[in-house]
Amino acid sequence: MKRRLLLTLVLSILFSSLGTAQKVEGIRYVTEFGIPVKIEKSWHFSKVTQNFDIKETPEGTKRQFDFNIGWYPIIKLTDFEIKVMNAKGEVVDKPKPGTPPASLPPGKYSAEITGTYAEGFGKVSFLITGLELKDPPTVPPAQGKKAVPKSSITSVRLDFNLPQVRIRKSPADLKGKTRWDLETFWAPGKKEAGYVGRPKLFEAGKLVQGIEGADWWGTYKPGKYDLLLSADISRAGKSFDVRIPGINMEANTRYQIDFVLNGGAVIVKSQNMPHLIHFYLPGTADKAGDIKSWTQYPPNELWRIEGPGYPVCCPPGTYDILFNFGHGAKYEWRKNIRIDVGSLVELK
Repeated sequence: MKRRLLLTLVLSILFSSLGTAQKVEGIRYVTEFGIPVKIEKSWHFSKVTQNFDIKETPEGTKRQFDFNIGWYPIIKLTDFEIKVMNAKGEVVDKPKPGTPPASLPPGKYSAEITGTYAEGFGKVSFLITGLELKDPPTVPPAQGKKAVPKSSITSVRLDFNLPQVRIRKSPADLKGKTRWDLETFWAPGKKEAGYVGRPKLFEAGKLVQGIEGADWWGTYKPGKYDLLLSADISRAGKSFDVRIPGINMEANTRYQIDFVLNGGAVIVKSQNMPHLIHFYLPGTADKAGDIKSWTQYPPNELWRIEGPGYPVCCPPGTYDILFNFGHGAKYEWRKNIRIDVGSLVELK
């Protein structure tokens, strides 16, 4: 009996620990008016993982998916819709909150997860491929015991951090013209963190200039335009290009466009101010040890900030940060610094 119990434990551990990184095949993001948003350059990410587990199910053997979503934007997704497709692309399940997912045959699957952002920031869909359902392992029951059916559960987790765009229209007396105004935020409702917005408006592939010639707003003749939203976070060595193609801008209408980077921000507050701060993955400081010269910089620097005495927008995450004092006169590490979306982290 001890051998059978041990076999059950070993099979359970092996089955539940088989986690494989899957693929987000495509992302489709549209504004509230159905206009697509194309992310051409940014620090943002989407990733999916699946893990296999087994559990006892007296009601019978099943093979089911369990979907979980972790997001970094503050403005959350609501009204989720999940579609599970088989290898032929046929929809075989639409699991909903509060209802058990369908028991499906073993095999390969894909899934489409769609959600609507709150506060008018549009809708986003993720197509996930490479998912799998397996048969649970067969384990003989302990002597004198009745076999309890077991089910296999494939847990799928989607994590993502994406910029967000909101377009709002309002009537305006523009003498037959159309107008757009842009505001860029490092997090919802938060501005001015070491970036410069440089939007560009195109008509039929050609760059057009606003009558006022401003960087963040302009008045034009009505028509269909492409808007390229660029946020130059040069002090953090990062940049964004997000394109909104095919905006049909109507006469006597004002378009308010809100561009949210969904980052955190960092500022150094110290009487002894570093000239530069260098960002690395966590664990780098312990591997590198004390730094005495720029020749000892660890490889794979993520980015750096020059003049960190002002708030600078940064990607969310956890980092080891190397302080560079006096252009290399002295170096100090700050370990495991966590930066969350919407948080301003003060370093000493």
